[in-house]
Amino acid sequence: PPCKRDLSTSDIKKCTLRKEWLSNVPAMMNVCNEAARRSTLDANPAAERYEKPLSDVYMTERLEYDSIIFGLTVRTKVSPHYLQGFIVITDFQVWRRTFRWATVDEPAAGITPSSVRLHATDVDGSLAAALQSVKTRGSDTRDGIVFERVAEIALLGGLRCGGSLVKSILAELRQSGKYDYVVLQATKIAISFYEKLGFKRVGAVTRFKDNPNL
Repeated sequence: PPCKRDLSTSDIKKCTLRKEWLSNVPAMMNVCNEAARRSTLDANPAAERYEKPLSDVYMTERLEYDSIIFGLTVRTKVSPHYLQGFIVITDFQVWRRTFRWATVDEPAAGITPSSVRLHATDVDGSLAAALQSVKTRGSDTRDGIVFERVAEIALLGGLRCGGSLVKSILAELRQSGKYDYVVLQATKIAISFYEKLGFKRVGAVTRFKDNPNL
């Protein structure tokens, strides 16, 4: 069931345990699929298909390997306490030494002229430059290279509570004073949702097979 806008019929719980998050993956998949279905029908009531969001494999891998800071779950107050939404926040980390932030004029960034025209984009490259200047720690691609003071919305799904979850998380991260930037990877159907919350598209590239000479 969807949430009420004020979340008055839902319980919100903070979660930091990797094991608990992993046990929630099937329910998280259900939320994402249902949210995508409803979004498609809202735009076109006659639609017979919808673009499926994240896979369970992707979710599981993010939860197994990423450095989880914390997250929130939203469930119905009444039994059987159905999952209505979730958000997982991690340190932003990469597993390629050649990873770098890119400007819109770099073809490898994959940001087309139509994307620049239709979406909120880092047109002047200032955001990419700021992110590129961030201090990192670690150099082992097995354990990941962490961008300090950069948090990532690793996973998000919600039945009318996604915006509330993101706003709550942004407020908490801001209040902590530990993070200057929040990044994420948006699916095609979620771009406009994140734009309304103030996010801009930034390019990111890495060398083939992580070879700096290619």
